[in-house]
Amino acid sequence: MLSATGCSRQAPPARREPALPPVTGSISVSGLTQPVRIVRDRWGVAHITAQNEHDLFFAQGFVQAQDRLFQMDLWRRSVQGRLSEVLGPNFIDRDAMTRRMQYRGGLDAEWASYGPETRAIAQAFVTGINAWIARAREDLPEEFVLAGWKPELWIPEDLLNRTDAFLASGDAASEAFRAQLAGAVGETRAAALMPGALPRGLPKDIDVQKAGEVLNDALRRVGTTPFFLSFGVRPKPGATGASGGGSNAWALAASRSATGSPLLASDPHRPLTSPSLRYLVHLQAPGWNVIGATSPWLPGVVMGHNDRVAWGMAAYPGDTQDLYVEPVSAIVERIKDPITVKGYGKPVAFEKEYTRNGVVIASDRGHGLVFTLRWTGFEPGGAGELGALALDRAAGARELRDAVVHWKLPVVDVVYADDSGVGHQVTGTPAPGVSSAVVIAANESPARTGRLKELLGGARKFSVDEVKMQQHDLTAWNAEQLVPRLEGLRSKDPRVEDVRQRLLKWDRRMADGSDAAAVYAAFERALWRRISEARVPATLLNDYLGLTELNLADAMNAGSATLLEALSIAGQQAKSELPQVTFRHPLAITQATRRTLNVGPFAVGGDAGTVMSVASRSNLEIGASFRQIIDVADWDASVATNAPGQSQWPRSPHFADLATLWAAGEYFPLVFSEKSIQKNAESTLTLQPR
Repeated sequence: MLSATGCSRQAPPARREPALPPVTGSISVSGLTQPVRIVRDRWGVAHITAQNEHDLFFAQGFVQAQDRLFQMDLWRRSVQGRLSEVLGPNFIDRDAMTRRMQYRGGLDAEWASYGPETRAIAQAFVTGINAWIARAREDLPEEFVLAGWKPELWIPEDLLNRTDAFLASGDAASEAFRAQLAGAVGETRAAALMPGALPRGLPKDIDVQKAGEVLNDALRRVGTTPFFLSFGVRPKPGATGASGGGSNAWALAASRSATGSPLLASDPHRPLTSPSLRYLVHLQAPGWNVIGATSPWLPGVVMGHNDRVAWGMAAYPGDTQDLYVEPVSAIVERIKDPITVKGYGKPVAFEKEYTRNGVVIASDRGHGLVFTLRWTGFEPGGAGELGALALDRAAGARELRDAVVHWKLPVVDVVYADDSGVGHQVTGTPAPGVSSAVVIAANESPARTGRLKELLGGARKFSVDEVKMQQHDLTAWNAEQLVPRLEGLRSKDPRVEDVRQRLLKWDRRMADGSDAAAVYAAFERALWRRISEARVPATLLNDYLGLTELNLADAMNAGSATLLEALSIAGQQAKSELPQVTFRHPLAITQATRRTLNVGPFAVGGDAGTVMSVASRSNLEIGASFRQIIDVADWDASVATNAPGQSQWPRSPHFADLATLWAAGEYFPLVFSEKSIQKNAESTLTLQPR
């Protein structure tokens, strides 16, 4: 263990490694009413069979805590604004801002908004978590020993946080930046550069750019990801996380499927972490038979299928947040919420302030102003993904569309398929579902949407194997449009001419190891920077580039000199290979823990604009660690991947077993029928009532 200065302390006595969670045999636990069977298959997926709903979700909580307890515990502290308790004073501001985003309304309306029995399901789920915690406290998982704290018991309200939803579907940061941009170039020009709303109520005499800076600085603190510098001491100050990079989902009707029934594909893009942000589970009990991916800290299944309908989803750019500038006199309520801080003798005073428009996130007391955030997460039903419980029991596409009303946040485009056809519906909107032979959702990304339309166009019928290839498609749609624009150019500089010729001969695929792909990536970045430099002040340029992507129309209309200059920069900056990716663990901060807790690196192709999307943001790689392809004709023919593995335990065979499959573009069967489960069973654990 390291001291606050990084100096070595006297080595503590060697500690016996904690035992891996039991996955075979029979164990007795308090809280069950009848026995529950848990079969883990060859890929670590838990198939839970219970005789009633309570026992089903008790067992789900128990199993997910077995495999992911530290991840769950760190998540809860993070989203509740309680990191300072265990990590010290560098997270006080972050905790304060995170607490401002939480729901404070009535719990009866809140629980009812997610659908029937949700409160009872949540209670059963956390009771199962606590049953495992009671055992784990006697033999702590190594992560808790390294981090320096013990897991706490859970209550149902722990599932009602708003931080995940805020980060996944928030547009307040863009609104704050528009204020900065408007202050620098004027509102009309700012609206052309970055369409959208400005903060409401901006006084005419306010420094708009300064107001935007204040707002952005405040918003950046919400949900800051904990990164450690050393064990037992403070985390890295100012470290920020990434909520996601987008996602793809599409469905093919029976007329376009080689199986004779619809096919559905889904691959959400999230930070590539160890352990994975998703957990695969199969839930079976009277009224329940659903399999797919969930968040480890939530009950139910978020994306997958039951025995009647399949669904996936893609993030959707909904307008859920508004900023206001108001006089201090608009504050109508203050709530004390002291923050406990590790190493401090008493809690730090903190007070949340509210106006009729929302929560105060920053202030300019010298001018008598406060900056207020209003967002849909303050209303009942805003806990991220908890509304999936209503989807899990849908009896078909029509019922699933009806159940979508229970999903408020994050805003997503739900793609679905059953024997009647395929369609999609955006959550939180009154618009009805849309059906057609091919349905595509890709965050409104012109590049990925354009490429998927190319891949899925015409009248061909596709197999599961062909959909696998589509999910791993590396063709850069932007490059298909833009590179031919270089044919009419010529440069007197032989180095620039060489770059131009290499791109013209290139196959437009962002393949790992392709020098031309690396050159194109550098060219596209340089071109968008050059175009933006002429429009955006230098002090705001990097933030603008981080919030926008290449506008293809602007790029196609760029002058020859701009294109050649971008080619010259690309020739100097391009690396010989595209970046490698590593699944990073928050505790991987020493050579030893990096070796045992990180998984990778892996060489992969793609970038943010390809269907197989890989991007970097805030020192994290973002991509599709989870993928699913669901065959409505034969649920057992469905496939998935979830890298690096199902377990958080480095000594478990399922810690990193799925990472090599993922890196190779391979999948495993998402077995569903009892026959297939038994055929692929690796272990069976029975939970008995105590």
